[in-house]
Amino acid sequence: MFALFDEEGTTVSELARRMGVTRHTVHQAVCGLVEMGRLDQLSDAASARRRPIRGTGEGQGRRTKGSTQAGPG
Repeated sequence: MFALFDEEGTTVSELARRMGVTRHTVHQAVCGLVEMGRLDQLSDAASARRRPIRGTGEGQGRRTKGSTQAGPG
């Protein structure tokens, strides 16, 4: 999921489209990752309803570590 984030943040709806799953599924995953400190939910001055999400420093570090450990097979 972390590979699908835009630098400026990505909404739950956009993540769901990119993953091909429902918004509810992504929302549940995002809530858990926010509680774990892996994601931040940002506020959007242009829209009170839009809440972009992006990885925290800890979340990004785990993303990098995971991508270097992943191999074929």
